[in-house]
Amino acid sequence: MPTPSPTIEVHNLGKRYRLGRMTPRESLARIIGLARTSDPRHHHWALRGVSFTLNRGDVLGVVGANGAGKSTLLKVMSRVTRPTEGRAVIRGRVGSLLEVGTGFHPELTGMENIFINGAILGMSRKEIRTRLADILEFAGIGKYIDTPVKRYSSGMYTRLAFAIAAHLEPEVLIVDEVLAVGDAAFQKRCLQKMRDAAMSGRTVLFVSHGAANVQKLCNRALLLENGQPLALGVVDDVLAQYSALDHDETAPTATVDLPPRRDDAEAWGTQLHFCDADGRPAVTAPVGQRFVVQADLHLRRPLSGVVAALGLVTADDVPVCTCWSETRDLPAGDHRVRFDIDLPLKAGPLGFALSVSDAEGVQYYCSGQGRFNVGPAVDDAAPALANTEAASGLVFSRHHGHFETPQAQTTAGVSTP
Repeated sequence: MPTPSPTIEVHNLGKRYRLGRMTPRESLARIIGLARTSDPRHHHWALRGVSFTLNRGDVLGVVGANGAGKSTLLKVMSRVTRPTEGRAVIRGRVGSLLEVGTGFHPELTGMENIFINGAILGMSRKEIRTRLADILEFAGIGKYIDTPVKRYSSGMYTRLAFAIAAHLEPEVLIVDEVLAVGDAAFQKRCLQKMRDAAMSGRTVLFVSHGAANVQKLCNRALLLENGQPLALGVVDDVLAQYSALDHDETAPTATVDLPPRRDDAEAWGTQLHFCDADGRPAVTAPVGQRFVVQADLHLRRPLSGVVAALGLVTADDVPVCTCWSETRDLPAGDHRVRFDIDLPLKAGPLGFALSVSDAEGVQYYCSGQGRFNVGPAVDDAAPALANTEAASGLVFSRHHGHFETPQAQTTAGVSTP
């Protein structure tokens, strides 16, 4: 039986834009086909050298900083713009949801836009009508379906656009940050709908700044930086490389100054220090290895029953755990508490929250301070997973699983227990 062709094949894709405006002479020369190659100093490659292949049921998450080329890639894939070099082969109908407003006629009602989008995808009115009830239920815009979409809010616009793209069942679904608009319930429905699309054999291209959404939805990931691919493959590995990039002031540092105290606080934190298992300053710990966080505190006066708590959270503010110090009566002045942390965390960035309490209650609290990376290097002693793309969750578990049923015996082509 022949192997089915990939749904998407991208070969050395690139998109170049010209910086600045053309002179009237240059515009005329381009129109009549006499334009010469423009000065390379006026060129900007928004995308270059991108190649990947996706099969039915694949969900590729595209991540990267602002300006990395994510939206440009999706626009080329959606045929909104032509590539400057390379090619992209897509087998099947494409449903695209790019920025809010793309693909709708503002003067037409929501209902009319449903039928227009369906016709663009090559569907008959009968096919659209069979899915109309599901589209309207998912969009949840009620009586406004017969109102021109120019009067919709951004949330209504996006809910209807996603409902159309997902329910008209194209073979390829291209989604750019749809989850950035809408409430939590809508975001959850979108994720589930894209999961259902992949399970039914459709291919999904998904851009998101939220690592948690990429982990939940995708089985592969692509990292872009300055328009070029840096990593392509297993989701956790790609996200770990993404988190390790120093995009701004939130890049990992071994020492972090904590925010000022409340004026009425009797105790407060001043600094966090990140160290490896031996106490040396560090910003990364290998997967499966212990690391240390030291918190510097200051007490205005002697306090009884002082407890420091260190909360660990993911890059998306998902709580991981809370570490508590012992309870101590402390004199006024400077103090340091050391947290030895031994958790089987998978690769990814961590943020920290620190609180200081005494017998009278919380004296100091700060959140989101500092960043410490786990991985991306994997501990050589850790067990190999049969399918690393199927791994999920926050922890990297050291375990062994085996079948307790008797092994089947095979004789003359017949398998017997």
